[in-house]
Amino acid sequence: MEAAVRWVRSLAAAESVALVVGGRCGLRVTGCELVRSLVNDVYRVDVEGGLVYACKVYAAGKAHVAWEQDLAVHLAAAGVTEAVPVPMEDGALVGEIEAPEGVRQFTVTVWMRGGKPRPPWSGELFFRYGAALARFHEAADGFGSTHPARTYDPVRTLDDALSYIGDPMVHEIAERVRPLLDGIGDVGVRHGDASLDNVHLTDDGRMLWHDFDLAAVGPRGADLTGAYASGHWPAFEAGYASRRRTTGDVRALRVVELVRNIAWHLRDKVELRGTESTAEGWVERELQSLRDLL
Repeated sequence: MEAAVRWVRSLAAAESVALVVGGRCGLRVTGCELVRSLVNDVYRVDVEGGLVYACKVYAAGKAHVAWEQDLAVHLAAAGVTEAVPVPMEDGALVGEIEAPEGVRQFTVTVWMRGGKPRPPWSGELFFRYGAALARFHEAADGFGSTHPARTYDPVRTLDDALSYIGDPMVHEIAERVRPLLDGIGDVGVRHGDASLDNVHLTDDGRMLWHDFDLAAVGPRGADLTGAYASGHWPAFEAGYASRRRTTGDVRALRVVELVRNIAWHLRDKVELRGTESTAEGWVERELQSLRDLL
């Protein structure tokens, strides 16, 4: 008897996504194109009247998407995002699509105006970036949802990642910071991927957030770890501190995030894109970033 095939990830044709979005949301779709495909797939959907939306098709088994959409509604009301969820005709903010690997959830949101910041980077930009992240955390303080929240536990995240990494140096650094992870304060909703890739600068000078599929309840200091490694950390920290007190555990959480990312590139990304993806150099760069923390 032939063994059943396990699908890792299928990819929906853009024209099919156009039909789904048009049918479920009651929109007259005039065009649809795939923008990005990795863990989740993002499509640009053009609608009659010149409106533009983003449709995100999540990986099978992705949990807490409804909570994430409730968060986006809350953040839009607070003015820190314009990626407003578009409801289906039945009022739901999350739909489902049958795929070979199982049911995949999808969402439709307003396409963010503006664009990503571009190099060269400056201290002024990083000050604004830090202040924008503080505004995100301030706005998220009042969030509540009837749907179960996604959570982020740095100790569990570290242990899971280490189980896929054999490098003794990584384990040594991880053990050094482990005691610092107990009882970390400033727990609340964190963005989860608070990089400059996930902000848009608008023509009127605003810095807005999007892409909340890694948002979770956990230590918010983890959101500061990307900027911590940059040459503009002092400006970023000053921008954040202009609105909120910075936490003292950023370095330890930086280790957790680096170890998690190494494991992701060795395990999850290889399953999605094959072993050739390891030649892109991400693992080596993250390992060097860990060494720089010694």
